[in-house]
Amino acid sequence: MNYVLWNGKILFRTAPGTKLTAALMGAVVGFEVDDMSDDHSGGWSVLVVGHAIEIRDLEELQRVRDLPLETWAPGQRDRFVNIATENVSGRAFCRTPT
Repeated sequence: MNYVLWNGKILFRTAPGTKLTAALMGAVVGFEVDDMSDDHSGGWSVLVVGHAIEIRDLEELQRVRDLPLETWAPGQRDRFVNIATENVSGRAFCRTPT
């Protein structure tokens, strides 16, 4: 999933479905991002927990449509969801020699 940090919140595009339904209900959700070094010797994981809210304000929608937030998945994904960063946790890790 492609996302951006915008106004201190996680922002992503989606289509109608479970993610959008959760946002419409103001659900508490988790959003995790992981990465690994090119040589696979280490990496990191970050988890953001917060309330999901669909952006509906027309002026705000125009601003987020101008962000570099392209979707890779097929189909039309023209709904935008924010996740407030209410709790952030993470860890870095490295491979232990065997």
